[in-house]
Amino acid sequence: MRKEILISSAIFGSFLLISFSIIVILKWDNFHGINDNRVLPLLKHLPSTGERGNISAADGRFLYDMIIEKGYKHGLELGTSNGYSALWQGLAFKINNGTLITVEIDSLIAMEARSNFKKTGLDNIIDQRINDAFVEVVALKDSLDFVFIDTGGRNFDLFNLSFPLVKKGGRLVIHNVHKGDSETKQILKNSHLKTTFKKKFFYNILVSTKKM
Repeated sequence: MRKEILISSAIFGSFLLISFSIIVILKWDNFHGINDNRVLPLLKHLPSTGERGNISAADGRFLYDMIIEKGYKHGLELGTSNGYSALWQGLAFKINNGTLITVEIDSLIAMEARSNFKKTGLDNIIDQRINDAFVEVVALKDSLDFVFIDTGGRNFDLFNLSFPLVKKGGRLVIHNVHKGDSETKQILKNSHLKTTFKKKFFYNILVSTKKM
């Protein structure tokens, strides 16, 4: 009897270990469940090419999951670069039957992004605009439910400019912020927003939800 109990315990322990290992693997696999064979190669490849200031695959997956979970359909990205973050978002908006506007001021790098959008077939989901983000946002008449800002500078000014365009329940996300910055503290004081942070090793991702 004791031997049978020991064997049963060993089997159960092995089962728990295997289950835990599977959970860990799935958690750290940023591409789990993504089956689009046109988009997937670029999601895996682009972060390792060039000095484009791309977000990480983990951050891209964070945006992707957020958009799908909340059912967002009308997105705006400020700071396209070569389109890596827009591919993550564009794929999510495609699943939600939505669209994404992305704005980049550098025409050369914007052309690189446009090529990537065409390769993946997301060019009918992603409305790419080559313009100064401040000019583009002021001209926008769209009602948005998701805004991602990663321009490398003046992110908080663009946050404030985009805020009125976002519907209640919508979100504004800024990449690479520090909680101690005066601009971050101002956002935390905004009574119309519920702001949280996705903590990374050397920075945070700010997520502000417009209260209902």
